[in-house]
Amino acid sequence: MREGLAEGARPGDMRAIEAAIAARAGRTDDARRLLHDLGQVSGLTAGGLLWAATAAVRVGELDSAARFLLHPLTADLTPTMARL
Repeated sequence: MREGLAEGARPGDMRAIEAAIAARAGRTDDARRLLHDLGQVSGLTAGGLLWAATAAVRVGELDSAARFLLHPLTADLTPTMARL
């Protein structure tokens, strides 16, 4: 995480990745805390939104996952992602 931030990664996007890692590792409380914090962050990229949605699904926060996926940026990219 520190290396990514040092190389110019967006802090919000890195927190989304951190939430996904925490969720995958079974650290549900950490993942939920990070997801809650991400709800207050503006400027997430599509990648950050997708990582956040992934983490939310893993910890059973389906309403949060839907909010991340229904963000205008993610919604605009849905047709492209479906083709990939």
